Order: sequence, then structure tokens, then C-alpha cells
Amino acid sequence: MLSNTIFDNIPPFDFLSAAERGRLLLHAKTISLKDAEIVCCEDDLEYDHMYLILEGGIAVYNEKGAAHPIQHHSSPTYFGEMSLFFNQPRSATVRASGNTKCVQLTGDDIRAAVQTNHSFGSAFAFNLLNKQRIFHGYEVFMNLLFSKVAQGYLSLDELIPGYLGLNSILHEHARQPEIDFGALGYALSRLPNDITRLSTLLLTEDFADMYRGIQNEIRLPSKRSSKRKFFEIMPGKCTVQLRDRKTDIIDLVTKLCIYSVETRKIRKRLESTELGARLADWWRHGGDANTARELTSAMPFNADELQKIQELFGETWLKKLYETITQHNNLTLYFQSAVNRYMATAWENWGIQLRAAIEDFLGAEANNPELEIHIISSNNHSVHNCLSPWLHQNTEEIMRWGRENVPNLLAGLDKPADQLYTAYRHWRMAHPERLADIAAAERASGIYPVLDSSSAGINLNLIDLARLSAERDPDLAQVQPQRGLIVNIDYAYGLQARSITQMILLILGKRIRSFSVFGKAGALTGKRGDILLPHHLIDQQTDEVYPLPQNGLSAPELEALGFPHEIHSGVLLTVPGTSMQNSLMLRYYRVFRGAIGMEMEGSFYLREIIRGQMEGILPADMAVNFIYYTSDTPLNPNESLTAKMTIPEGVPAVYSITRAILGRVLTATRDS
Repeated sequence: MLSNTIFDNIPPFDFLSAAERGRLLLHAKTISLKDAEIVCCEDDLEYDHMYLILEGGIAVYNEKGAAHPIQHHSSPTYFGEMSLFFNQPRSATVRASGNTKCVQLTGDDIRAAVQTNHSFGSAFAFNLLNKQRIFHGYEVFMNLLFSKVAQGYLSLDELIPGYLGLNSILHEHARQPEIDFGALGYALSRLPNDITRLSTLLLTEDFADMYRGIQNEIRLPSKRSSKRKFFEIMPGKCTVQLRDRKTDIIDLVTKLCIYSVETRKIRKRLESTELGARLADWWRHGGDANTARELTSAMPFNADELQKIQELFGETWLKKLYETITQHNNLTLYFQSAVNRYMATAWENWGIQLRAAIEDFLGAEANNPELEIHIISSNNHSVHNCLSPWLHQNTEEIMRWGRENVPNLLAGLDKPADQLYTAYRHWRMAHPERLADIAAAERASGIYPVLDSSSAGINLNLIDLARLSAERDPDLAQVQPQRGLIVNIDYAYGLQARSITQMILLILGKRIRSFSVFGKAGALTGKRGDILLPHHLIDQQTDEVYPLPQNGLSAPELEALGFPHEIHSGVLLTVPGTSMQNSLMLRYYRVFRGAIGMEMEGSFYLREIIRGQMEGILPADMAVNFIYYTSDTPLNPNESLTAKMTIPEGVPAVYSITRAILGRVLTATRDS
């Protein structure tokens, strides 16, 4: 019978108590092997266990029949942890090196010990990060990218090997010959519509003065990227205005990498045919319907692939296919640093705009030191809709229009107010002639939208609680605030959140009574449309932990509002980009750090809030709320960001969160 002393000299198992060691040994299996006998194979179907080497050693081979090992490990040590923690099949064959004695432990027992013994789990996590270097691919890519940023120049082709080493969960078919249309569609919708005819991109925080007068004329449209601005300053050359110099670069470059990898697959197919000259002729001169049909029938794509290519590239798909051939992945990126560091930045200009808007809206009350201010960083529609008297006064008209014109969009929404907000979005697009009158009526009732003119890309709504009508969202109707101002800012992006928060704190300071952040997050538990309530945030780039104050929103508050899905509490991860995570990284943070999901701004907001309170800029008792809805569950097949949320998944979560935050704000203002 094995003694629990076998764990004494095998860190991190030495952190286990005698009782915990005993539980591990209950299901343990002792294995004695002679030299060169196989311990486990890379094609084993059962791999949910790991091994302790008590005597002898092991040799690791990258293939079952390989002549030479790639690694040796001698007793006392362990191996096989990657399979049971990260659900990865064996990637190598392991043989005994000399006479060897091993103990096989079950995955369930090891995972249970990690969850119950925090010292053991923390020590295991430390080993994975610092000894096994499990995030090596991530580190290589980041170092390569920012070494090129520092040089000011990058040919995208030279970054692709490092990008592939990320094994992005968003781009799971990157290494396969089949075209990953989900990843390509995700990237294309966030790049300029004319990306196929660009050769050079200049990434800069400063937009050259010589182009400011014509920026609307030279701006390149994009399907989804309304906040990232692209400008074609000459044929084939594009300037990209960065929101920050780190997150935005990472996000844009990884999307360009997706585009490069997948269009390379398309180009290789086309280059294997005789279509090049015919596509070139079509690009120059166009053609009739018969020519288009002939080209289409000669394409080296099956019917499903052809349909997806046409959907992605639109009506000019034949021209764009030719452009992918001639572009040949030769995209060159230049990175320009700020030239004049004494000029006002976009964030400082945004702050000037915020101060001026409050003064214009409130008049003399704007400088009242007793004015209570509530910051809500979210979107620019849900807070507005919940509090708009015009919208709730015209519910009958909008719902009648909605039932006649978009009834399919209202299906699956239980709350009448959620149906109203969904119908209203489409009603507004159908009635642009009425928007000016609505805005005037809402301003008279205390709601003042401010469009950003600073190039920061952050619009905002100012809401004077003292002027609000009693007609509002039914769940908020019974609360009548006396006084206060809501500053509802559109969502910031990544590191941009830090700069925006700094300006808000410096301008509004101790008058801020609450700061609420809500947005969307990828989840490592539950399903789309669930809500995530973090109690800690972790910055994934630094692994630093930021605890949240205990006065945030609670699950019972959301349940009382009739929220129909699950609510999860735990640690939330702030990541540098949507394309940077892989399955191993997400499972690591789920198993060892208790992460329930990941987003891109939280720790940047929270860091500045903590700093502001420590430095006396903010009141120490300021209420802080961080809350997110689940937009994707990337560890589940077909539920990454490449697949859109449905309205019944998104709308109830967004408006339940909005009602909960506004309930806190209105009640706090009333009781003050």
C-alpha cells in the first residue's frame, strides 16, 4: 500500500494535507515498467489522469515510433497535467527510461484538490505559468508585435507565424486548409469595406491637420467598426486613428492577421486555376451576366463556400477576389507616435467637451458643489430609453408599428417594455423626420445627448434627474428622484477606459456618488444572455488582482426585476483583445483563478477609481457597480463572437442590468 509520504518531495503536492493525500491515493494506481515500455500514447482515448514518477524516469517522444526523445524527466516529479486541466489529448508518447515506478492519479481527484486546497491550486498555477510557460505563444506574439511597433514598421506577413502560435479560440480553424468563414466574417466586418485594395496602413493617435477639413469625404466605411476610424488619404493608403496605443493596435492587428490567413487560403485556390487573367479583365472592364455566370461556375469553391464568399464580399465579390490575388498579403503597417506632446489629446478635448456640455445643460447648477453625479458607462440607448418620457408617452403608436412591421423581432420577449425598446430601435430608422422633434421634447424633460467632437469616439447623454417626467420604464415608475445628474457615457474600448475615467474624475471629482460600468463579456460558464457579477477583476497582461467594493449590485435585485436567465458571480478577466485568447488560457483562468468570463475594459476603469479614492479625488463611500451580460461562450462550439446573439438573449439582459443600475441611482438620489 502506498504511503502518503510519496508526495513530500514532489512540489506542489507537498502542500496537500494528510487527509487530502489519502483521498488522492484512494483511486491511485501503481504502475511498474521496464526500460522503453510505454506509459501513455499520444493517441490514447482515455487521458483524464496524471502521473507521479517515484523511481526511474521517463522519455517523451513527439510520435509513437520516433527514434529519439525530445525530453527526459527523472524522479521525483509529475507529468500529464495538461490533459486533465485543459481537456487536451496527449500530444506525445511517454516511455519508461530504465526501470520505472509511477503512480497514476485521476483527473477528478486532482481537480477536487485544486478547488478545496487554495495553496495547492496556487502553487500548481505558479508552476504552469513560470515553469511550464504555458502562455509562451502569447508572450512571443506580444513581444514580436510591440518590438515592431517600437521600430515603427511591420510587414504583416512576418507576424503571421507568431499569430498562429496564439491558437486563437476565435480563429480555431486557422491552421486548417478549409476556409474559416466565421473568423473571416468577424474580421471583415470590423475592417474597411475596401480592405482588399489597400496596401499600407498608418496607425496613429494623431490625425494630421491637413486632412481634418475633408475627413468625412475620405473616411472608409466599415460594417461594424463605427468607433475605429479609417481614412483613405490616397489610393491604397489608409490612416487608422487609434483610440489607444496598445489595446487598439492589438485588436486591429489580430483582425488583420485573421484576414491575411483566410484570404491566403482563398488566393491559393484561385492561383491553382486559370481564372487570374479573366478576373483581371472583369476588374478592369466589368462584364455581362453571362460572363459572371461563367466565372462563377469556374470557381474552385463548392456551392456553400461560394455562397459565403458572396455574402462576405457583397455585390462586387468578383472584383474583390481579384484584389485578394494582387494584394498577396503584402500589407504594410506603419506606427506613428504623437508628434507634439504639448497639444491637447483626444481625451483632454473630450473632457473640455464634457465640462462645456454640463454647463450648457445645467447653467448655474453645473458648478454646485452639492450636485450629486452618477456615472454610468454602458451604451447610449438603454439608459436613455428607460428614462425617456417621450418614448413611454408614445408606447401605443410604436408598438402598433412594431407589431405590423417587425413582429418577428418581438417574439421571445416576455416584458412589454423590452418589446417596446426593440420596436423603437427600428421605428426610429423608419421615421428619421421625427427625430429632431423627439430630441427637443426629451431635452425639455431633462435628457441631453452630446455627440463627441473630440475624436475620442465616446458619445454621452446627460440626464437631469430633477426634470425627469414620471413616465418611464414600468419597473422604475414608482421612484421620483429630487435632484442629481446622470452622465451616461458610451462604452470605452480597452485601455481607452483609463483615459476617459481619468478625465471624468478630474472634472467631477467628489461630486460623484456612484460609478457603474456595464457591458458585454465572454463567459466561461453558463450561456448567452446570462449576467456576470464580478467580485474581483484580473488584468490578464499583468496577472494583477483588483477587488471590487462590496456595495455593488446583487443577484436578488436582478431576480426581483424578473430577469429570466442565470446570474453568475466570480472573477472577471480583463484581456487585451478578442482574438488573443485560446482554450488553454481560458481554462487556466477558469480552473485556477475562478474566472467566470472576460472583457476588455474593467480593470482599467477600476484602477482609476481605486486611485481616485486613495488620492482623495473621489469620495471613499462612492458606490461602485460592475456588471456584464454574456455575449458569447467561447469554450462552447459555435458560440464565439463569430456567431451573433439573438434578441431574446441580449435584450432582457441589457435592460435588466439597466433597470438595476437606475434603481440604485434613483433611490440613492431620493434618499440623499
